[in-house]
Amino acid sequence: MDPLELARDLVRIAVEKKAENVVILDVRAFLPITDYFVILTGTNRRQVAAISDTLIRELKRRGAPALGSDGVDAGRWALIDGASVIVHLFSPEAREYYDLEGLWGDAPRIAPA
Repeated sequence: MDPLELARDLVRIAVEKKAENVVILDVRAFLPITDYFVILTGTNRRQVAAISDTLIRELKRRGAPALGSDGVDAGRWALIDGASVIVHLFSPEAREYYDLEGLWGDAPRIAPA
């Protein structure tokens, strides 16, 4: 599957579960290990965990299981490594604190749809 198509599909699924503030960053020029970062916000810890679980199940359903995940149960910052797409799902406070958009500010932003 095309990595950008996968990123957009994961965004669509997350937004259906009420994820907010969607950003897709094209990090191909900066990182040899992945193509895109998907950055999303969940409104609370429970929602972050629920969206993360849904995205992991979707990757498995597509036959591309997540290579790993971290923080799903804690609900502040969940990372889902889908190889060509890495999803960062934050609580609002964690997203502001870690500021991945600022850290990767030179990476082009891609329209989610």
